[in-house]
Amino acid sequence: MRNTTGLTVTSISLFLALSAGAAAQGPTTAVNFNHLTHPRNQMGFMHGALGAYWNSSSNKAVENRAKLLNPLIWRGNEALWSLNTKTITRTGAMPIYTLSAGWQAVLPNPKRGCSELFWNRNLPFQNWAVWKKWVSKQADHFAALRPRGDIWIDIWNEPDHPKFWPVERRDKCYSSHLVDKNGGKWLKTFLVAEQVIRARLGRRAKILGPSVSSKAMQWSSRLVNYCARYHCRLDALAWHICGGGQSGIDRIAPEVRRAKRLMKVDHNWKSVLGTNGQVMMTEYASNSMHLRPAGLLSYWYALERSLVAASALSIWKEPDGSKLAGMLTAAGRPKPLWWAARAYAAGRRWRVASSTNNGYWSILASRHGITNGPEFLLGNNHTRRFKIKVLLRELDGLGFRHYIRVDVINLARTRSGVVMNKLPKGRRSSWIRVVHGSAALYLSPAPGSALLVSIHGH
Repeated sequence: MRNTTGLTVTSISLFLALSAGAAAQGPTTAVNFNHLTHPRNQMGFMHGALGAYWNSSSNKAVENRAKLLNPLIWRGNEALWSLNTKTITRTGAMPIYTLSAGWQAVLPNPKRGCSELFWNRNLPFQNWAVWKKWVSKQADHFAALRPRGDIWIDIWNEPDHPKFWPVERRDKCYSSHLVDKNGGKWLKTFLVAEQVIRARLGRRAKILGPSVSSKAMQWSSRLVNYCARYHCRLDALAWHICGGGQSGIDRIAPEVRRAKRLMKVDHNWKSVLGTNGQVMMTEYASNSMHLRPAGLLSYWYALERSLVAASALSIWKEPDGSKLAGMLTAAGRPKPLWWAARAYAAGRRWRVASSTNNGYWSILASRHGITNGPEFLLGNNHTRRFKIKVLLRELDGLGFRHYIRVDVINLARTRSGVVMNKLPKGRRSSWIRVVHGSAALYLSPAPGSALLVSIHGH
């Protein structure tokens, strides 16, 4: 993974319509404050997020700020470079253990020119007895770490990527007979591990796969059909969405719908996943987008509406040594990105219906959130500034029948070059008239930024 640049801090301008009937062109969003939606929590993390890049060390301040985000899952391996089960459990997260991370460990490849690959020991299919014995010990280790409850295990990370599985020839690094271009050897590796894990853990075992970085449905179908033939089961599909920009985000919903439809109608999918199987995004947010509040908002908007069961934010190396996937400084103080995540977490339990005519400008609204009242997050994930129309409906359901006041907080704001440690006060707008329970306003967030808008009645 390459280094990322810091967040570009820009100012915003605010445009407000004085009546609900003002006409608008271009980006349009809408909120219905009288329709609660109860979405799944898409806040989660992975390897080393509590410390600096690929380092699980942390302090109480970092742990407490992670806890305030209410993470649902934390994916990694029980190791100093990845995660500590006791620590992440204190944040409220469910650990997902990546089996291949322990097998591959973190030692460099001894062959010159192969250091980016994780082949520092034999591949599982080179000695099935060794693989079975090791998986059995790992299952017992996970059971000791979690004496009660489900134990989620991700068997192999990104078998479609040559960094993690020999899907293409690398003659300098390994023999050509080890190449597994079509994934047949990976499928048996998965099957053997699944059988050993379920034998050791019984009903507590929860198995994920295929955990691929591309062609999710193709690899999922391959795994499901193989498991249907050789009698292995999946408790959830796991995909990674770390590329493709906004177009990649927009593909999440149709792909998840397709998988869920197959669980209802296809015999193999029903037998392997059940009719209500889960889909998880165990890595999301590209290197170029993960430090953009609007980028994360686009992911959260898409993931919530796709009925994804849980998600984990990718971790990338930051040049400033920042922590919690770039949300905190090296000293553990909140960056603007943390405030966006905090607003997401605070408002999720009271989420109401919202919509947009384009995923570049996403909106998530709540009846109650970080500002202790009705609010919404609005982002511009485009490279240009746009005037975005926001339609607010069912305001009378909140008791707002005549006028509302809107306060806008720019979540990319800093003060004198120092990252803010307290949520700044918003810029107060004029009063806006409510007509038949609705009102309209126009906002113009800068590219990559997100606005937190609170609503007050009269």
